Order: sequence, then structure tokens, then C-alpha cells
Amino acid sequence: MFEIIIPVETLEVDSRYPLFVGGQAWVEIEGVTFPGAHWTDTPLSVLGTLHSAISAVRQGESADVYFFEGPYFLKIFPVEDGSTPLQLDVVAVCDRSDEGVVEARAKVTLSEVVKKYNLTLSSVHKWAATREEVEVLDILSRIPTFVEI
Repeated sequence: MFEIIIPVETLEVDSRYPLFVGGQAWVEIEGVTFPGAHWTDTPLSVLGTLHSAISAVRQGESADVYFFEGPYFLKIFPVEDGSTPLQLDVVAVCDRSDEGVVEARAKVTLSEVVKKYNLTLSSVHKWAATREEVEVLDILSRIPTFVEI
């Protein structure tokens, strides 16, 4: 199981120039919250790195998804076993030491990750549109949805 959680009611435009949107952002991997429930971060940046990671794994490459308020990231690897749909290994890492500590790990389908990403992005987009946050909508226009597989 993979979930990305960005409660839109926690989002707040803290600065316009440069644009900074704060709020809560975390993931759940097989029931483990990472970096932690109600983690405060930069949600647009987290979504942006998740978009980049999905793009990479669709090309057969591994990638990272970063949380910017601490030493936390996800490593996402395509599982090369010929399975359909494409399976991913998602690893949650706390990088406070030289080696890093794996806090959670799961195998999920690429289609599950894409679906959760698209739903979360849509929710954030609706929040920005409702509040008429033009600068946020401009940023979101550069973080597109994916066609679900």
C-alpha cells in the first residue's frame, strides 16, 4: 500500500516572492507513516520530486523523492521481473547517518503510485483554484498529471 497525504486545509502561502507554500506532507507505506504523521514540509516541492521520480521509473530508472525539512527521502526502484503491471520497490530512508536507516519498504505497482499522485495533485490544484492562488496555479501547471496505466 502506498499513499501520499497532503491535507489541503494545512496549506498556506507563506511568501509570494519567492513563492513558498507550507503545509503537511507525508506518505504511508504499508501502514507506516513517513517521515511522520502531520509532517510539515514544502508540499509543492514534494509533489515535484514525486513527479520526477515517476517519470524516471517509467523509463526503467530508479529515483528519489525528497522531503525538504529533514534527512528524509524515498528511493523508488522498478522491479525488473517482467511482471505486469510494473512493480516498484519503495524504500523510506532517514539519512541521518552515513548509511541511512530504512524506516519502511513496500512493493507497489506503478499504476497505484500514479493514481495516488494524480489524486493528490488534483486536490492541491482545486485548493489553489478555489483560493485564486494564481502563483500556485502557475507552479502546478508545470507539475502535470500522468495518464494512468
